[in-house]
Amino acid sequence: MQAYRVKGTNSKVKVMEISADGKVKVKNLETHEVYEISQQAFDMAFEPTDYSILDLETVKQQAQNFQLTESEIDTIIETAKIEIVELFGKCTLVAVQLANGFILTESTTSADPKNYNKDVNAKLCLERIKKRIWELEEYKYQSLQVD
Repeated sequence: MQAYRVKGTNSKVKVMEISADGKVKVKNLETHEVYEISQQAFDMAFEPTDYSILDLETVKQQAQNFQLTESEIDTIIETAKIEIVELFGKCTLVAVQLANGFILTESTTSADPKNYNKDVNAKLCLERIKKRIWELEEYKYQSLQVD
């Protein structure tokens, strides 16, 4: 769906309906307020924008056909920022910031510092984070299917 913006601003609207009598019903995408104005006023006040709107039915259809793969999870991890920190000589903390800014953390600790291996522990933490991302992605797509 095409979005429009008020000329000279960043305020975006979606055209809801254009009636036979020349009235245009628009919905403000930030406040969700609905306005009805004349076609002439619409033409003077609004201009197309490259902001795109996915209609809910399209999103729901995509969600029904959604099939999550391990390579998609790997791509999410590969595009994330990852910090690995060793603490107290026997604890590994891994923080992953996803592309959208969401942060996941995991940690693992060895009971005995002699058995501590930062690389092994980091790998374990990353596997746990991948599992959580998988669950979050499944939740996201399942939520889109709810009416």
